[in-house]
Amino acid sequence: DCDTLAGLLRPLVAEDAEHEHTIVDSDSFGDPGLAAYDQGLSLDSLGHFEEALACYDRAVQFEPLRSKRSEAWANKAKVLGQLHRFRESVAAAQRALEINPRDPHAQHSLAASLGALGSHREALSVFDRLIAQDPQRPDTYVGKGAILLDMRKIDEASAAYGKALAMK
Repeated sequence: DCDTLAGLLRPLVAEDAEHEHTIVDSDSFGDPGLAAYDQGLSLDSLGHFEEALACYDRAVQFEPLRSKRSEAWANKAKVLGQLHRFRESVAAAQRALEINPRDPHAQHSLAASLGALGSHREALSVFDRLIAQDPQRPDTYVGKGAILLDMRKIDEASAAYGKALAMK
């Protein structure tokens, strides 16, 4: 349960002086979905992906979750990808994109998971849409480079990585 996890997380967050983490009580702002979303963010940032997933699962069950519904689905997709649950990640990213078709985090998770599943052309198509939407995101070029590298397109991968490095 996400509330139980948040209670367990409080001491970990207090010890983590390098980062600013906020654990929000489940009744904060009168929005339990937002509270679960915030708890998921904190757990995710600490690398507790299974626990973060439980919070994101809870968050997406609430309506309207204020403005964070798309982000909750996108973060769920990211965490599922980190857990190597790529088919589920694709589904969560697609759900986020139904809510907000321009969500860059959902698009990135979708592309990365499609690539991990071997759907390289689809992944490249998503990365190309992301680049068209915002050509100043180095992580998009890095993701595209990784897919191209998997496809053994070394020169194109090198060019994509070069674009990312030029932005740093």
